[in-house]
Amino acid sequence: MGLSLVKRLAHLHGGEVTVSSQVGEGSCFTVTIPYYPSQETEQFLETSTENYATLEASGFGTRSPKILIADDDEANVLTTSSYLEAKGYSVVVATNGWDAIAQALQEQPDMILMDIQMPELDGLEAIRRLRAEPNSINPPIIALTAFAMSGDEEKCLDAGADQYFAKPVQLKKLVNAIHQIISFS
Repeated sequence: MGLSLVKRLAHLHGGEVTVSSQVGEGSCFTVTIPYYPSQETEQFLETSTENYATLEASGFGTRSPKILIADDDEANVLTTSSYLEAKGYSVVVATNGWDAIAQALQEQPDMILMDIQMPELDGLEAIRRLRAEPNSINPPIIALTAFAMSGDEEKCLDAGADQYFAKPVQLKKLVNAIHQIISFS
C-alpha cells in the first residue's frame, strides 16, 4: 500500500517510480521527480549571493567563515548545518564534548555552536576546557540547550560562552547572532 501511494504522489508531480530487483539480494526503488525552479528559488539564490557578499565585506574575503557545530542530535545538526551552508558558512561537526575539543583545536573554527547536553563530556565542561587550552585560538562560542532552566544562561556564560540560546532556536536569529559576533571579533 505504501509503494502505491508513493507511485501516485510521484505521478502527481510528473515523476515516476522504478524498481530493480535481484533474487536473493533485494530490490531498489527509485523515485524521480522533476525540478522546476520557482520564484521563491530565485529569491533564495539572490539572498544567498547577498549573504556571501556580506561575509566577504566582513573581513573573510573569499574564505567562508568556519562554524563548528557540537551537537549529538543528528536532526539538529542536519538542519543547522544546511541553513548555515546556504548562508555562506563552512561547517564542521562534533558529536560529543571530547570530539568538539579535538575538532576545535584541529580545525580552528571562527565560531563554535556548543550544545550543552552531550554524551561523554557535556558542553559546559567542553567550553571550560577549550577556554583553558593554551593552543586554542579562543573562538566565540554560542551555547545552546534544549532543557533551559533558570540559571542556565549564567552557567554557560560563566563557563566561557559568549552567548546563550535556548532550543529550539530560530535559525534566522542564530545566524544574525553569528554574523554579528564574527563581524566584530
